Amino acid sequence: MNLAQRKEKGNVGWRRWFGKGFFFLVGITVLTVALWGGLSLYERSLTSQITAKSAQLESVRSDMPQDTINRVADFQFRIDAIAANLKRREASGSPADFLGVIENVVAPGVKLTSYSYDTRKGTIEIDGESDSFRAVVQQMVALKAVPGYETLTASNIGRNESNRVAFSFSVVRAQQ
Repeated sequence: MNLAQRKEKGNVGWRRWFGKGFFFLVGITVLTVALWGGLSLYERSLTSQITAKSAQLESVRSDMPQDTINRVADFQFRIDAIAANLKRREASGSPADFLGVIENVVAPGVKLTSYSYDTRKGTIEIDGESDSFRAVVQQMVALKAVPGYETLTASNIGRNESNRVAFSFSVVRAQQ
């Protein structure tokens, strides 16, 4: 039995350098260079288009009368003011948003009779009635758990003419 290992030295030399891997790497390199060249040409095309449009814009701007420029600037100022007002309103929350929250936390047996919102003070006045004091207390606890509002005061709780428990709550929005 012959356990010796032989090394064959036939045509291995040129295949080692010019095998499938070499041609694959050359193909990837050519593809990369072609892609880079294409992107470079596209960038030059876009740069020339931007330069042409900038020149055209500058030409139109220089031919525009001052009255028109003032009107455009005034219009842009109004758009910016409206956008800032909308952003401020969204940050503070609208009365309708809080009314939707109240609808979700109304305790069983409680009937809301009035709702008012003071945007300057950030307060909400809620009036309602119920059959029991227990339901009023449950309503107070539910309103205190609403996020974004820090103070709940009960300005009036008592029996009305129909012997139902009437209440008035004032909710103050948290300062932001």
